Amino acid sequence: MVLTFLINNLVIIGFMYIRFILNKMMKKNSFLLNSAFFGIMSTFVIMIPFKYNNLIFDLRAVPIIFATYCYGWKVGLIATILPILYRYLFIGDLSTFNIIITITLHFIIPIAVSHYFHKKDSINEHTFLKTKSLLLIAVIYFIIYLVLGIMVQIVPIPLLINISLSLLVFTLISLLVVSYMRNEDIKSSILQLKMVKSEKMEVVSHLAASISHEVRNPLTVVKGFLQLLKKDCPDPKQKEYIEISIQEIDRANDIIINYLTFAKPAPENIKVLNIEEELKRAISIIEPMANMNSIQLNTKIDTHYIQGESQVLQQSLLNILKNSIEAMPNGGSLYIETKREQGRLSIKIEDSGKGMSQAQLSRLGEPYYTTKEEGTGLGMLTAIRIIESFKGKVEVTSTLKKGTTFNIYLPLFIGGNEEAAVTNE
Repeated sequence: MVLTFLINNLVIIGFMYIRFILNKMMKKNSFLLNSAFFGIMSTFVIMIPFKYNNLIFDLRAVPIIFATYCYGWKVGLIATILPILYRYLFIGDLSTFNIIITITLHFIIPIAVSHYFHKKDSINEHTFLKTKSLLLIAVIYFIIYLVLGIMVQIVPIPLLINISLSLLVFTLISLLVVSYMRNEDIKSSILQLKMVKSEKMEVVSHLAASISHEVRNPLTVVKGFLQLLKKDCPDPKQKEYIEISIQEIDRANDIIINYLTFAKPAPENIKVLNIEEELKRAISIIEPMANMNSIQLNTKIDTHYIQGESQVLQQSLLNILKNSIEAMPNGGSLYIETKREQGRLSIKIEDSGKGMSQAQLSRLGEPYYTTKEEGTGLGMLTAIRIIESFKGKVEVTSTLKKGTTFNIYLPLFIGGNEEAAVTNE
């Protein structure tokens, strides 16, 4: 029995290793690839069973639980049905009762339990598999398995307990190994993405520094001469043209300031800021735009203090608020909330707009990537860089046609007030 379950373990681990290699080669998480692999894996496992009086015991629960939890019910269903078909076609001795018990134990119960725990896991670091939840699912599964076995009494209870404990131990070992492999695969993918993003940011930073020195100075000179010409110009039409030229120079200067955000490592004039005042100032600026788009503003803002530069923080907040409003061209609601969470400030900005797909969400904050027709992709990158310069972070969740939520986390300044000044570290 032990040898059989050990071979089952090796088969499962071998399949998972091959799957991760193929997944890296294909550079995408394919539904067909996952379905085929977990279906074939569970079928291979039942080819090497432990038998007792025409009863079959194996570790097919491992690929089915893992597939259901990590890749969804469709992949889990295929991983459940394929071994049933194999047994029916090549082994036989499969009654309707056996099919019902198999589907219930190997699919319905795991998917119900995993759905609950997957919701819990998504709250904290959703990119990583929560191994503890998988192990708990396996324990619950085998408790039900043991209770059903005792009720049916097909196998002597002492032997059933031994088989169940052996299955549980080897299932836990398999889940630990394959979840560790998946975690390492995810970490490797995230590290690669971070390296690519870091290289892009470095290019933008060098470009920003170059533009700031080479372009802003001549723009300032041109603007000064245009202002002199406007002052002495008697022709109203020419004055209008000069004013338009000055406005365009100001707009070009604003774009350069956006680039400068990437070159500056941190804010220069750090003070203690009252986040309630900062948010209300940003809302007052953005409110006319919200009213024009029939957007209802709802707030729940409390007084908290952070360290930062007011002007730079305003730029970040306005970029995010403006993006949220532009995501609701046909009206909607915008909710802003602040609260203290785990010793830090949490700012929640939630809209009911068109939302983003997972592919769009994964690229949010990349230089020059935007979902808007006339966007440059610099606004959101600027906002994120500013929050990071305050030693904070931005987390974004989104659902298509339902809306997007920005969660901004910033270190709290405890025991200060809005008058206090803090020296830059």
